[in-house]
Amino acid sequence: AYTQIGHGGDNTDGNFSGAITLNTAGTFSMAGRDGSDNYSQVGHGGHASNNGTKAGNISITSGGAFSANGSDSGLLSYVQVGHGGHNAPGSTDGSITIDVGGALVLLAGDADQAYAIIGHGGQTATGNHGVDGDVIDITADGAITLAAGENNNTFAHIGMGGLATNGDHDADIMVTRTKDDITLTAGKKNARDDAYVHIG
Repeated sequence: AYTQIGHGGDNTDGNFSGAITLNTAGTFSMAGRDGSDNYSQVGHGGHASNNGTKAGNISITSGGAFSANGSDSGLLSYVQVGHGGHNAPGSTDGSITIDVGGALVLLAGDADQAYAIIGHGGQTATGNHGVDGDVIDITADGAITLAAGENNNTFAHIGMGGLATNGDHDADIMVTRTKDDITLTAGKKNARDDAYVHIG
């Protein structure tokens, strides 16, 4: 049972467009859940959404912290802020802006392919992602933490594309914290394939 804010959904077809704006005075959190394909996404498309364009700006404003966590026990239970999704071919475009009043945490899970990404694309989402003039602009009034998981394809990524995506990727990226640290942590020594962290 996935959660998604945006047009499309699991195994859908068609072209999807329109701006997505989320505002909350409190915290914002999203998480993949137990079980296969139980992803959480803010953006058009979704897991295995077929060829078609996906377009529109995405804006998230939170008075408190922001957290996006992949699942530790659900295959393909990824988290994504951006258009596309796992194995969702097609071109995407639109700027992504996240402005939070606390810490920002982007964590891949430990289950296979439970990645975490802020950007259009997603694992094996072939196509051109982003166009000239698009930006990914992230500001947090607190620490910013990105961490990979411990299993296959459990990457944490800020940027267009993702693991095994073909095509052109285009966007300016700005990551700003007003206090505390920015921390990037790849998978541990015994982590399996593609447990990486990437900005760009």
